[in-house]
Amino acid sequence: MLIMDDAAIEVIVNVGAVLGSHAGDEERAEEVLDLLRKVIPWDAAGINSIPVLGEQAQCLAAPDTPEPLRVAYGLMTVRDRPELRTLERVYESVATIDDVPGARELPLVTEVVVPAGLNQVATAMVRDDRGLVQGMIICCFADPADLRPAHLELLDALGRMVHGLVDPWRTPRSALAGLPGHRAAVLPDGDCWEVPGHGPGEWLVPYGRLSREVAALAAVRALPRSFWWQDPDGVFHRVITAPIRGAVVVVESVEPLPHGLSAREAGVLRAMMTGLTNRQIAHRLFVSPATVAKHVSHIHAKLGVGGRAGAVCRAVDLGLLPL
Repeated sequence: MLIMDDAAIEVIVNVGAVLGSHAGDEERAEEVLDLLRKVIPWDAAGINSIPVLGEQAQCLAAPDTPEPLRVAYGLMTVRDRPELRTLERVYESVATIDDVPGARELPLVTEVVVPAGLNQVATAMVRDDRGLVQGMIICCFADPADLRPAHLELLDALGRMVHGLVDPWRTPRSALAGLPGHRAAVLPDGDCWEVPGHGPGEWLVPYGRLSREVAALAAVRALPRSFWWQDPDGVFHRVITAPIRGAVVVVESVEPLPHGLSAREAGVLRAMMTGLTNRQIAHRLFVSPATVAKHVSHIHAKLGVGGRAGAVCRAVDLGLLPL
């Protein structure tokens, strides 16, 4: 083990202060790389957050980095997955491009790094408490001689410090701790990532009904923290959401509706939320107006409200989305 000099120790101290600040993740990541540059003369660098190896990484910061290389930082977890699996399994912390067999033939290197005039790459693996890779600190150099053994020691230390910064599951783990149900991370286009340690179930699948509805609500910033979703078979599911960078983590479970509401009563209430009259609701649900009136009376009693407006307001509070 190398002994760090005063400059490297100062970087570590200052990085600790940055990580403890209240700035956003991207701002803190950029500050970490700026501090790192005081000791390691990188020509391009980036900090990535990796939700699932095999899915596109989220680039938190890549100052002074050409756009093709910034994009490649995210795609490397998809295109170079087998080699990254080896890197994850074999190398505890830091590796250079020459440490990984076949790395110089990777698309990231041959198509992006070398054409950008960069000839050496050092990567620090950022791991969680279970040893799973959460992200990477990547430093690229035009002159390989600019990367020295002492720099790898500093990168190793920083890789062990920034796990809280790059952890994409930190927020949802805290917000959704202890909740039963299936889980997945829904992307803006309705695609899904698996959440480590949890199954997605029947409905949280790529481009499925629930996934697309969550994505659509998130796109217009109308996604509730909690709501009830009705599947095509008429079964209601409780849905809890927690945003992460570039996605929304969703927990879905089949549970009894609140206040003892039946599925039919919930359907009538959802129709009421759109302003439909009893007759219009009856036409939509293929029942008589008298039957709808009976359901409305039961809804008022169960919700403890005196009229239609009160029932609609209560439905919004409960997370029942309109039809």
